[in-house]
Amino acid sequence: MRHWLSRCIIFLLCLALLPGLPLLAAPIFPAVTPSLSAQMGMADFPEGAETILPEGSSDMTSLPSASDGRSEQTEASDISLPPYYLILDVESDSVLQLTPAEYIMGVTAAEMPISYETEALKAQAVAAHSYALWQMGRQLENPDSSLKGAFLSTDSAHFQAYLSEEERKALWGDGFEEKETKLREAVQSVINQILTYQGEPVAAAFHALSAGETESAENVWGQAQACLTPVSSPWDADNPELTAETVFTVQEAAAILSARLEAPQMSEDPSEWITIQKRSASGMVTEAQAGGTTVSGTELREWFGLPSANFEVAFSDDAFCFTTKGKGHGVGMSQYGANAMALEGSDFSEILLHYYPGAVISVLQSESTPEESSQS
Repeated sequence: MRHWLSRCIIFLLCLALLPGLPLLAAPIFPAVTPSLSAQMGMADFPEGAETILPEGSSDMTSLPSASDGRSEQTEASDISLPPYYLILDVESDSVLQLTPAEYIMGVTAAEMPISYETEALKAQAVAAHSYALWQMGRQLENPDSSLKGAFLSTDSAHFQAYLSEEERKALWGDGFEEKETKLREAVQSVINQILTYQGEPVAAAFHALSAGETESAENVWGQAQACLTPVSSPWDADNPELTAETVFTVQEAAAILSARLEAPQMSEDPSEWITIQKRSASGMVTEAQAGGTTVSGTELREWFGLPSANFEVAFSDDAFCFTTKGKGHGVGMSQYGANAMALEGSDFSEILLHYYPGAVISVLQSESTPEESSQS
């Protein structure tokens, strides 16, 4: 019994060692992220929380060995991979106990089309896992009581999107078995690998489609972040959905600006209501005038529900027309670009190291489950 308790304590400490797109959500970067060792002892299971192991799930994920799928750009990590993650399911308001593979399979399926190439799916899985561990670090630093003891959530407005196995069955229908096998094999092959920078998980943001060059985290969220700097993504220019037009009547635009600004100043000439002042090197609007107030392109994107903050705005025939390029915030990996790279023969590591410059692919240490330990 004492041996079992000691292993449980070790498991909890492993959780404490782990520092924490949806595609359109904006990560909030802390000014200082504590090192892994500084977060020891901070994690704990909530008292009285309802923890559910999904029906049909296995108790332990079968991990590939540290040498599987490794390249010369991969290194061992001091971070341990715990047997379970605790995820708040916002629909049932209960805490799910998911193995790493179960959780990352659900995130990968929700965030990237299953029709994409296997190497792109692998890259997505590693990016999603890295981002999840980075998010866990934020929760360890400043626990959110609304998570009921979990460190992650299925709330796609603040965390990554997630599709359960049942939701995947409903989405994929008759093709479920084939697509599920493809997803499982891709995720299992990389489940013990994440992106790190100076030993810490990377906040590996990703988006659907860039405008040809990815954006810096500093321009989008106001603070620089390791490995989230602009890189070329020329493949995105081949996407037929690269550009889009969104039109608003004068009345609609006036209502939006009035709802967002305290005292909007709208002249008799509507063409003066919204003007672009500055852009980033990647083309994203970084500063604009809207209703007499200086705002960011990211704000205008949110207010008007635009596909991206890389846009032109024109007024004619009593309507505003926004012409956008790309889809999503533009930071980190372009999913379309990742798939295009895979089609050209790049493997997941080449994709990741292109879109996250300065990052290293690190292999996590695996841990046995408390159940296995109690039997030893």
